[in-house]
Amino acid sequence: METKIPFESKNHPLNGNAVIDLFNKEDLNSLAAKLIEGYDPDRFDATALRLFVQKSEPVITLYAVDKLR
Repeated sequence: METKIPFESKNHPLNGNAVIDLFNKEDLNSLAAKLIEGYDPDRFDATALRLFVQKSEPVITLYAVDKLR
C-alpha cells in the first residue's frame, strides 16, 4: 500500500505529494558526500533538504549541522 504525504499548503497554493527513497544503508549525509564536492560527512551532519522552483529553475538547499562548532 502506497502512502501519500501531502505538502503543507496553508501558506501557498502548492498541492501535491513528495517522497524520496534512499538506497539501503544510505542516509542524507552519505548522499550529500557523494553529490557535493568538498562535503565532509565527518564534520557535517545533513539534517534537511529543501527543494523549490523559482522562475522555472529548481533551487535545492541542504541544511547541515557543523559538528565542530
